[in-house]
Amino acid sequence: MAVLSNSRRCLGCFLVAVLLVCGMLAAPARAATDFGPFLADFRQALARDDGARIAAMTHLPFLFEGQALDRRGFLQRYPRLFDAPTRRCMARAKPIEEDGARVIFCRPYAFYFRPVQGAWRLVEFGADGEDMP
Repeated sequence: MAVLSNSRRCLGCFLVAVLLVCGMLAAPARAATDFGPFLADFRQALARDDGARIAAMTHLPFLFEGQALDRRGFLQRYPRLFDAPTRRCMARAKPIEEDGARVIFCRPYAFYFRPVQGAWRLVEFGADGEDMP
């Protein structure tokens, strides 16, 4: 009877451990799927014209005009990439889902956001060849 009780206890501990590990592995996936809080923070940083905060929310190195930019390089080009009309557009434009990314179209650019190591990041931009609203 004591052997059966110990076996149940071990089985119970094993199941608890499996559930904890599964929960830890699933947490980053859930965080990466929820784009809303990230977008709200990103928009708030743009409203404050906080280039340092935007750099922290960007996957670096960031490719800009054929150059891989580190944080310093990104901050130097931030005013060109996020001028006042672009910041206003980003405040209201609706993101579109595309192949696991979220894309925001603000002429003349399309901004691409993807999960990177469990957190959303601005990963690239491109010339907006489409006529999006």
